[in-house]
Amino acid sequence: MSIAETHAAVPHAHVSPWRAAMAGFAKRVKAVGVSLSRRKAIRSLGELDDRMLADMGLTRSDLRVAAQWSLWADPTDRLAELAEERRDARRETLRDRAGRGLEV
Repeated sequence: MSIAETHAAVPHAHVSPWRAAMAGFAKRVKAVGVSLSRRKAIRSLGELDDRMLADMGLTRSDLRVAAQWSLWADPTDRLAELAEERRDARRETLRDRAGRGLEV
């Protein structure tokens, strides 16, 4: 194995502080870019009517909550959490009603 092949095969034990800082900065810039792109998608969801949002398990309030999240966070993650919480609550209500013999 040549020296170049050995060097390429062995991970670098030392990464310069400058390179580590730039990698961290690039990661943050990418995260902001993704967040901005997904915020644009949330604005597009705002153009849907309430019934269409409800079909996805969302409300206009959910869109506002997600849009207020930190710029570093992905707002679509929060939308998914809100929709899941609402779906779980609805299932629990249906189970309770069925358990009490009420019409579902």
